[in-house]
Amino acid sequence: MGHIRPEHHVVFADELDNASEVVVYANATILGGDTVIGRGAVIGSNVWLTHSVPPGTVVLLEKPAHRIKG
Repeated sequence: MGHIRPEHHVVFADELDNASEVVVYANATILGGDTVIGRGAVIGSNVWLTHSVPPGTVVLLEKPAHRIKG
């Protein structure tokens, strides 16, 4: 699982209904106050999540595009 800062309270849906199916990929960092990760949510690799996400949400990091001028 990614990093969860101990001074913040993160609630995964399974703590609420015991059936979360939440997926958190490597190097994901979950920050924020009372952050709730909804049932069936997917948090992608290298994502910095700073707020709650509703059930079924997929959070991904978009890769920056290289632009070459000249």
